[in-house]
Amino acid sequence: MIYFGVFDDGTVRGIPEQAAPALIKNFISCVSNQNLFTPTIYLEPEIMAYEGKQIIHIHIAPSAEVHSYKKVIYDRVNDADVKVTATAQIAQMYIRKQAIFTEKKIYPYVQWKICV
Repeated sequence: MIYFGVFDDGTVRGIPEQAAPALIKNFISCVSNQNLFTPTIYLEPEIMAYEGKQIIHIHIAPSAEVHSYKKVIYDRVNDADVKVTATAQIAQMYIRKQAIFTEKKIYPYVQWKICV
């Protein structure tokens, strides 16, 4: 998750109400730029009120894709973003991500039977 208007320590500062639409538009423009992020990331920022202040919440859903920033692949390790360059490491990322989504997994003994 990403929160605009909230410090890393959880302190809510908020954002000016009139600035929220432009901030969201700029953010979406950046993450939709294929020169920066590949494949494109689709996000839906949500303006929320918290403790009398306005913040923006952005949920980042897990993805079956391996994403890159400026054609460089990074992997999240705890609180760090680690640059991944080795082919074997990139292949491992694809394998790891495919395991998350069962619709891409083949179950050899499952049969489709239609109940009539």
